[in-house]
Amino acid sequence: MAGKPLKTGMVGGVLALVVALLYSGIGYFTGAVPFPVQKRGEITADEACRSFGDGKRAAAQLEKVLPSRGEYGARGSTPPRASDQDSWEASCFISGDGDRLLYASSELAAYGSAESWLEAPSRDHVGEGGKSHTFQAGEAAVVTERTAEVLVPCVPEGEMPGGAYQLGVVVHAQKPLEGSAEENRRALATLALETARYTHGEAECTQPSKVPAKVTGLS
Repeated sequence: MAGKPLKTGMVGGVLALVVALLYSGIGYFTGAVPFPVQKRGEITADEACRSFGDGKRAAAQLEKVLPSRGEYGARGSTPPRASDQDSWEASCFISGDGDRLLYASSELAAYGSAESWLEAPSRDHVGEGGKSHTFQAGEAAVVTERTAEVLVPCVPEGEMPGGAYQLGVVVHAQKPLEGSAEENRRALATLALETARYTHGEAECTQPSKVPAKVTGLS
């Protein structure tokens, strides 16, 4: 007994499915993208936090390495500091499509010597992002593929109780970055320098920052 003829709508649906599967298969084997991809959003200077200092330069570094997202946003705080205030912090958080991508902070504290700061296991993100590389900035500076940190002189011993005070600057990628290992380290180091330079002024530090204009001595 002959089968019932397929309805026209069903035939059309089957053909559409076959075409879609063929198209996807062609894209897979040729490397072509079979379906539209969301356009990457633009990171503008206005979206970079004040604590980065030079917004255009910061945005350019972020554009190089941040994971691709359709929309980026930033929020942060750089409060004023009184000259006798022994605790102070500036912060910035960069997000994309609801994901937290990167943050930067600069915190005033009596960290002690550069050697003790480098060896302190309590430092955030120690060991993340592979091998640490040093570069020239402040009293000490290290960077990995996920984190850059700089210890910046701020208040000399004798001006406030507790000894000398420094700014501990951290720029940390909360998601893996998209550049090469070298590009990621250099971008994070640059952002750390920009943050260190700007917040050194905002914190009304009385010691020279020892922060160079660009990344130097990156090992």
